[in-house]
Parts: sequence; C-alpha cells; structure tokens
Amino acid sequence: MNLAKLIAQVQTLKPSQYDEHQLTAWVNEIESQVVDQVYGRAMFDEHEFVPYDIDEDAEKELLIPDENADVYLHYLAAKIDYWNGEIDR
Repeated sequence: MNLAKLIAQVQTLKPSQYDEHQLTAWVNEIESQVVDQVYGRAMFDEHEFVPYDIDEDAEKELLIPDENADVYLHYLAAKIDYWNGEIDR
C-alpha cells in the first residue's frame, strides 16, 4: 500500500478534521517504530528512517506489507480518537 492510498482510506473510513499532513506525521511515527523495532532488530544493524512528506512521497510504498496494512489503519484511527478526546474508543 502506498501513502496516498492509506491516507485516502483513513479519510473515507474515519473522517476527521486532520489533514493529510497530520496523518502523514502519524504514519511517520509508526514507520519509525517499524524500522527501529522490527527491521533494526531483525537485520542486526542500524537502519535510518527517512520521514515521508505527503507532497513528495504520496506514491511511496509503506514498509508493512499489504496483508498487514490494517496496522496503519488502526494506529491512525487510535490517534484520531486520542486527539479528539475520545479515549474510550
């Protein structure tokens, strides 16, 4: 899945006041964790995460494979709920 497709899917499934730049910032949070905690440990070396910019990286493929892409959807939904003060969700 690419960044633009993920953002569009989140905006369809969970409409909010957060724009594509904020959603991209949250994608960067989870991608950074994937690089650090999964790739870094599995490869036994240092991988540097380069944050996405929606204006330049919209078509860039995300790190987590499509069959597990719901990780992104759940993470972004949780961030939206958190910042909306809807902690119980």
